[in-house]
Amino acid sequence: MSAIVRFEKVSKRFGKIIALDEISFEVEEGEFVFLTGPSGAGKTTILNLLIGDIKASSGRVFFDGQEITKIKRKNIPYLRQKIGYVFQDFKVLHERTARENIEVALAVIGVAKRDWKKRVNEVLELVGLGDRSELFPQQLSGGEVQRVAIARALVVNPKILLADEPTGNLDWDTAQNIVDLLSNINNEGKTVMLATHHEGIVYRLKKRTIRLEKGAIAQ
Repeated sequence: MSAIVRFEKVSKRFGKIIALDEISFEVEEGEFVFLTGPSGAGKTTILNLLIGDIKASSGRVFFDGQEITKIKRKNIPYLRQKIGYVFQDFKVLHERTARENIEVALAVIGVAKRDWKKRVNEVLELVGLGDRSELFPQQLSGGEVQRVAIARALVVNPKILLADEPTGNLDWDTAQNIVDLLSNINNEGKTVMLATHHEGIVYRLKKRTIRLEKGAIAQ
């Protein structure tokens, strides 16, 4: 096993606010890792550093053998093709069906249209929406919309799946189902990093946990 993610003494400041303070950790390929801690602890900052959305103030960030802290802005889209990102607020297109939302991800990375149907059908089945593919987001439950978002992140076959508070807007039973789905995806071999402040979910799943407090890793 080798580290797919590595942070080396990474700090991030927004003006006078210290979002991250010299944090170091590694995530091995195939791991499931929780990023936990209260709101403002630095969880989302870590994920945003990984996708190149923001730059570290100091330190080094590596993903899949590449130093993201040195990557040029024009190469960020190529980096993101390796990373699936699931947002708390879903970010689905409400005027498109579940299938069409997933197809958008394939269009963005330039996959030939003839290959869309097979790939989309596979991820729809994986997330349990095989019979809901032609429905619009407003016709789906919150948990189903989150599954659409997960399917969209997975259809590009990323090296890692990042999930930022994916259960934050869901009831407890639905939240458990979503985390179980992410755990199953991890069991298929996909690396997963899940940021959450929901201690109940973390305790229930008993996976490796990196706990953050005020931008530092808690001992």
